[in-house]
Amino acid sequence: MTAAATIGALTPMALVFTAGLTTSTLLTLVPFPVLYNLTERASTAMRQRRDRPSATTPA
Repeated sequence: MTAAATIGALTPMALVFTAGLTTSTLLTLVPFPVLYNLTERASTAMRQRRDRPSATTPA
């Protein structure tokens, strides 16, 4: 009976642990790199727009 209680108590913990590892792995491999790429592109575009000489500025 003690073994059954131990298995019954540890099974949900194992499922939560596995789900947490899976979720963190998928987040690391997909959305975070995409968000980084989008923000880096926006930053580069704003930097280029800021550094570009204006048409109203005399040369």
